[in-house]
Amino acid sequence: MGLSLNGKQLKILACVFMLTDHVGAAIFETAHLTVKYPWANTANQILRGVGRLALPIYIFLLIEGFVYTKNRVRYGLSLLLLALISEIPFDLCFYRVLTFNHQNTIFMLLIGYVTIWGMHLCLKQKNWHTAFQYLKYPSAFLSAFYIAFSLFFKTEIRSTIKTLSGFLGHEIDAFAYTQAYRYASFAIGLLAVIVLFFILRKKTNDEACSILYAFSLAGLGVFAGDMARVDYLGYGVLAVVLAYVFRFNYARRTLVMAIPLTLHAYDGLISFFTVAFTDGYTGTRGNIRHKYLFYIFYPAHIMVLMTVRMVVFKI
Repeated sequence: MGLSLNGKQLKILACVFMLTDHVGAAIFETAHLTVKYPWANTANQILRGVGRLALPIYIFLLIEGFVYTKNRVRYGLSLLLLALISEIPFDLCFYRVLTFNHQNTIFMLLIGYVTIWGMHLCLKQKNWHTAFQYLKYPSAFLSAFYIAFSLFFKTEIRSTIKTLSGFLGHEIDAFAYTQAYRYASFAIGLLAVIVLFFILRKKTNDEACSILYAFSLAGLGVFAGDMARVDYLGYGVLAVVLAYVFRFNYARRTLVMAIPLTLHAYDGLISFFTVAFTDGYTGTRGNIRHKYLFYIFYPAHIMVLMTVRMVVFKI
């Protein structure tokens, strides 16, 4: 059983963990302190490690927001506005130039939010046109294929495999190892469709369509995260999808979302410890008088860190 925390307390914790992470990224790394001072590298690893606890809490709360909000359109537009406002500070703080090669975390949460909304609508749909019934398995195959390819073939997973194998004392040739996933992704996609076929064989055509198209939208969301180059790429979007699928159990919701975050980077293993904070969630919002302060905190703290780095380190 985790700590007994309400929504406000979880948001405060998430802000603290995120600030810790960004101090490492914006100050220690971008100001090159990790290169200049030996101690700074260890300090930065601690800061970034603690920061891995932030995103799972934000995803956890995103699912709560999706389920209980009275206006999903307004909620989504709030995320979009926050993402747009935060993008320029995000670029200048962490990359020192405006770039379209890496979008901020809010864009990832937004794509995840739209994805689970689409999945929700698919699962509610009762009557599917005949054309959709014929396409349900091909679309599910493409989704399973892309998710497998995305998770196991990109540079991020090769780096993770190499790092983890180094910890075990036997470093694997990560590139050669992941080459096999070119073919394994196809096999996983085919196997997933076969498994889904047997699971759904007793369902009606409309019920099968609802489940398979919801699954297909999950793959589309992962694809969108990769193509938009959002923070955490498709791994983060998949974490949102898994959190939604396992939303009825707080501990399970947290643990499953940590899996793709770990595949994205080896320090994502720390994400599993977030369950200590979310498992005891009370299901209440807490006394939140100025809820938009939590929205403003994201771009505001980034701008403060950028200003500190520019003033103190002239970078």
